[in-house]
Amino acid sequence: MRICWRIRREAKLRLWRFACRRILNSPFSIFNFPFTKKTKELIDMNKRRFFRSILAAILLTISIGSAAQDITVEELELDLTEIKAKTNPVRDRNDTLCALIIIDITGQVTPESVVIESHMPSVDKKIKPGGEIWLYVPQRTTLLTIKCRGNQPLRNYRIPVEIESGMTYHALVNVAKAAPAQAFNEESAVYAGLGFNVVSIMGPSLAIGISLDHHNVELGGVIGINKSDELFAYSKDNELLAGFTYKALRAYARYGYEVPLTSTISVVPQAGLALNFINGSKVADIVVTDDNYMKSASALSALIGVRLVAALSPHIKLQLTPEYDFGLSKNNNCKKLSQTDNTIKQWTDGLNLNVGVMAFF
Repeated sequence: MRICWRIRREAKLRLWRFACRRILNSPFSIFNFPFTKKTKELIDMNKRRFFRSILAAILLTISIGSAAQDITVEELELDLTEIKAKTNPVRDRNDTLCALIIIDITGQVTPESVVIESHMPSVDKKIKPGGEIWLYVPQRTTLLTIKCRGNQPLRNYRIPVEIESGMTYHALVNVAKAAPAQAFNEESAVYAGLGFNVVSIMGPSLAIGISLDHHNVELGGVIGINKSDELFAYSKDNELLAGFTYKALRAYARYGYEVPLTSTISVVPQAGLALNFINGSKVADIVVTDDNYMKSASALSALIGVRLVAALSPHIKLQLTPEYDFGLSKNNNCKKLSQTDNTIKQWTDGLNLNVGVMAFF
């Protein structure tokens, strides 16, 4: 049987939406209007703006993180007059004489709180009287990573000189004053999140996840409170078959990788899948209708987004997550509803913005 969908709108409701659209000039106010060619062009423009906004936010956050570098290497050079690497020899696994890097730490931190690693396993580390760190490394070592509790790590610092066997080098490392508490912990943690979703699906959200060495796996859901228009299904003979308004319920799974930019700010690129359930409520003033026909629909979509995280403390963090849904598959009911009502289409193929708070345990 061929089905024809119709949307019932009262004249006052039409005028009210038109007035709001003209006054607010909001690109999102078009989502409840008929899907015209101009509307498609505006939605495409919104998509481009969305991706440009994400890129600008990432670049801005990265620039802030770069400007707030906590650990810097002031100098690292070969000392031809120093022979401590030979008078205090240490050999690597190949029985080759190691090079010695003597590191002086400046700043309001202790040498014991500084961790220095190389991309090749360092052989020995000693802290001498006076605060010098003696780091024995194999020849041809090229990269160092320097960490200090409460500070942004300096990763993959490229050594500006060639490290040779049996030679002694001097380095000066400046470490800013450590933060009172470490906001981002590289160890595993379980977290729960509470937020609110806007733009396409509007409503409260809940999430639980686990973070392990910057890798995040999260499960959650959104309870939609915004409704579609009143939609009615008629048969070819103009017989009323169903009349509903619809809401969305979403369950999702995400994977992300957290990149700390400062001691309190991080960015988390994310990707995942969402299962969207669209449930209908029968229109109250319709008496003769099928209780089950076109009452529900479902769709699967892919999620791509970027989460910005600001830590208030080691256990409480604020998050802002813009993301975009790409529809992967829809059942027949969802296809029919999406073709009729653009609000429903945006639930499964559109942008969303979530803001909330996360508690880490």
